[in-house]
Amino acid sequence: MSIRIGVANYGGFFKFVERLRPSLPADVELVILNDLFSELEGSVRRIEAEGSVDIFVASGGNADYLQKYLKNIPLVKVKITGFDIMDAVKRAKEYSDSMALITHSPIPELDDLKGTLNAKLLPLIYQTPEELNMILQSLHAEGIRDIIGTALVLEQARLFDMRGHFIWSLDGVRTAIETAISMARTKKTLAEKARIFDCLMDYSAEGIIVTDKNGIITHFNNSAERILNRSRKNILGRQCAEVLPNTQLHTVMREKRAQFNRIQDLGNVKIVTNRSPIICEKEVIGSLATFFSTSTIKQADENIRRSQNFDGFVARAHFADIKTLSREFEAVKQKAEHFAKCSSTVLILGDTGTGKESFAQSLHNASPRKNEPFVKFNCAAIPDRVLESELFGYEEVGLGRKRAEKSGSIETAHRGTLFLDEVGDIPLKLQARLLTAIEAVSYTH
Repeated sequence: MSIRIGVANYGGFFKFVERLRPSLPADVELVILNDLFSELEGSVRRIEAEGSVDIFVASGGNADYLQKYLKNIPLVKVKITGFDIMDAVKRAKEYSDSMALITHSPIPELDDLKGTLNAKLLPLIYQTPEELNMILQSLHAEGIRDIIGTALVLEQARLFDMRGHFIWSLDGVRTAIETAISMARTKKTLAEKARIFDCLMDYSAEGIIVTDKNGIITHFNNSAERILNRSRKNILGRQCAEVLPNTQLHTVMREKRAQFNRIQDLGNVKIVTNRSPIICEKEVIGSLATFFSTSTIKQADENIRRSQNFDGFVARAHFADIKTLSREFEAVKQKAEHFAKCSSTVLILGDTGTGKESFAQSLHNASPRKNEPFVKFNCAAIPDRVLESELFGYEEVGLGRKRAEKSGSIETAHRGTLFLDEVGDIPLKLQARLLTAIEAVSYTH
């Protein structure tokens, strides 16, 4: 994971950078831009479009211009310290007590140092190369020959036969580059974590939407695109309320309370969604919604039941297996085959040994439910005290939490057939509850 540092400055600054290059880590590459001021704009646009630089280092006027042009790439400025100013003044005083300090922007530390410099230091500010040229002409006319400044200032000063003294120090440039390397490494680490996070989200079968604290969508995964039939590029950066009608994400953020298993009708699809505020150090910084379409949940439920219930819950008899020479019995078979096509509850009457279970299995295999479980429940063989639990299931609770649970035969036979053998032996009180359950199932079908 190499680091590419763009170094933007002029002339003499490059010499400082070259002196530091041998000591840089092996994975650090320097990209040198020799553009000046407004010339940087085109280079910056190209570099940001290509992503060919991780971070910039610059000083003086170029740093000010880069700060104006850069949109996505961080910038580290070479800072001018009080020590740098004092060192530059000391070097200039070897030639004269009168000197000028020319910079592109003011240096706040200078006011604190004026009383200790013991020199006639004239601070001046320029904005353009043309303005710098005029300042140098004026200083030359006044007899000032020592100039303190950045690379461009000193290069222009030489044209007037003036002595130049760099305002930077090697340590100052080194500090800026080391800071840039550290920032670039952190930036790459965070980008890699974000990339992994996005990949994990896109591998999720759940639809996932993440918003910031203002309800603006920041993440919208592949499953969300598929379930909602909406393109990610048209969703990111928009208010969640525009994407999800009747969304409650603003509510969970305001109340700081999650909502689970809520049905939401989006017009073209119904979803089952969980909504939660994202809280960091007691502050709500966003919200999270995870969801499936109801059709997906329905299919999953059927798959689970099929995998759990088909072991032993299979009807093996078919009407073709029931042989008879009796016209009356044949008529009963035909009537049963006719009723097998509907979802009505069927009552089979007959003495012991007349084949009621074979008829029940044949009815199941001739019905649209033939691929679902066939569950036999012998009402006469189960003690009264456990009949209700076996039919309707139970949850065993202890010490304040659920310890065990068992599905009842009615739930096990979901979407299939429940054969209640000897149903007349069920106690009257339980028969009333069973009738209610049967009517409810019949209504849903």
